[in-house]
Amino acid sequence: MKARGAAVQGGLAALGLMVAYATWQRAPDERAGDVTVLNLGRGDIQSIHYDDGQKLVELTLGHGEQEPKVWVHQATRPEVRAAALAAADGGLAALMGKGDGGSRDAGVLPPSHPPIVPPPPPPDRDLRGNEAAEKLFEEVAPLMATRSLGVLPADKLKELGLSETKRSLAINARGTRYAFQVASSAGGLGSPYLRSEGEGRVYVLNESLVNDLDNAASRLVDRRLHELKSEDYDLVRIAAGGKTRELQQKGGVPPQPGKLYPSGSEKADDFATNWHQKVQRIAPVELLGKGELPAAGTPQVTVRVDYLQKGKPVGFLEMGKAGLEWFGRTEHTAGWVKLSFGADDLAQEAAKITSG
Repeated sequence: MKARGAAVQGGLAALGLMVAYATWQRAPDERAGDVTVLNLGRGDIQSIHYDDGQKLVELTLGHGEQEPKVWVHQATRPEVRAAALAAADGGLAALMGKGDGGSRDAGVLPPSHPPIVPPPPPPDRDLRGNEAAEKLFEEVAPLMATRSLGVLPADKLKELGLSETKRSLAINARGTRYAFQVASSAGGLGSPYLRSEGEGRVYVLNESLVNDLDNAASRLVDRRLHELKSEDYDLVRIAAGGKTRELQQKGGVPPQPGKLYPSGSEKADDFATNWHQKVQRIAPVELLGKGELPAAGTPQVTVRVDYLQKGKPVGFLEMGKAGLEWFGRTEHTAGWVKLSFGADDLAQEAAKITSG
């Protein structure tokens, strides 16, 4: 009986602890899944700033018809960039046989297992945001949480990973900066926690918002070269090898382009059509920011494709080499983009089209 009574008392104690924990997790004044963190409208927000301790991401609205709806600014923290550059310099010195007390002659490679020289961080860039970046402004207007935990003591903040976190979120709206600390749940499970730096309240945030900001380079940046569809243009003008040729575009099922026809001809130019389809499929392997030039300098444009609808320009593509690499830019990109392998062949084929 004593053992049974002890078991019952132990069960009641455990149940009491569970109830106490649930009570602590639940905000007394707000319902789970319906908690307003910031009551803002989309038109109130000027920018969204995110810092994960390594890199910075800032989303701002574009202005004017020639700009994207959202700009995505990507940057590396200055101290992180300095450390990476120092590591790269140290690795290069070791690779060249330096920095080891003079045991090797300068310029002589070590005999085995040379150190890996990490690439430097990319420069700060302003890139065109995609539809996900646009929707992010809707996600924070208003900013909602799944639950409010209230103001927590220091030990609980430490337990949730909020006491020493380097991650932060700031929303600039109506001339006011709303700042938050951000921490993920233990083990990466569940939703991240958000703590208001103003009032100190802690919220459980929908994890999609922070995940998008954590992976802004792949989730929030528009990597398309064009928005054009086949019905948006009826003429393709190709310039290469010092010559220009115009071809009419007919047919096609969006997003696939139609065939290209010489002016006045009822027979399609199959070579030019196949070339143009390959041009439409070319993909950027790296996006450079607005106003940014390749490390080797300004690309020397050797191919230009102009798209026209009833004589009015609606888009273009320029391709050129800088150093040993091919770059391109269009009416849609923020600036130059590094092109995938095959651009060299496309340039040679373009010259054949214009000379034919």
